[in-house]
Amino acid sequence: MKLKLLIILFAFMGSVDTFSQSYKIIYDFKWRTEKGSKEYNSELTALIKNNEASYFESLAKFKYDSLKTVLVKQGSRSFPSPEEKWKLQALISKNFKSQTTVSEENFFDKVYFTSYTCKPNWKIHQEKSRLFNYTVQKAETDFGGRKWIAWFTNEVPVNDGPYKFFGLPGLILKISDSEENFIFEIKGITKEKNSIEERNAHTSKVKFTPTNNGKPFGINTRKNPQ
Repeated sequence: MKLKLLIILFAFMGSVDTFSQSYKIIYDFKWRTEKGSKEYNSELTALIKNNEASYFESLAKFKYDSLKTVLVKQGSRSFPSPEEKWKLQALISKNFKSQTTVSEENFFDKVYFTSYTCKPNWKIHQEKSRLFNYTVQKAETDFGGRKWIAWFTNEVPVNDGPYKFFGLPGLILKISDSEENFIFEIKGITKEKNSIEERNAHTSKVKFTPTNNGKPFGINTRKNPQ
């Protein structure tokens, strides 16, 4: 009887540990600063997918936000300067229960939030291919004034994608606009514990409503897809 109880206890502890884990998907984000240019800027980005939400930001910023969360939990109210600089300034969070997307940007001692309720309207095609050792299927959407082409897989239990893209029955492994001025392509995927929840614990917060044709406040559109 005691052995049975121990087995049940360990099984429960294992399920809690699994539940607390999240997927971390690394994308290479490439963009042209000038339309028609043959050269791209690039930056590694991270999509952190939990149960009912996800976060997408520069990988360097994600590491710094993770450090800030650790320090806050230790009682600190001051943080060291980041060791790496990042180019993609916005953090994009998605709440899948409310179907809300929030753009978050830090300026000096404040963090600015802009909430959106619009989401991509997808057309799924029958065309399939192989990418990153997964079978992927093609989908298209008109979003933010651009036509986007995505390749997604249902072989990973994540219905999400980079930046503001979600709503497909699977994980987006690659997406680009039709002119390939902006390209997101998967580079790695792991399942691990991640937390950036306390990143803004000691920062003043300002909320905005969408303006400028739905483009987030403060975002340089030469660097960002919408």
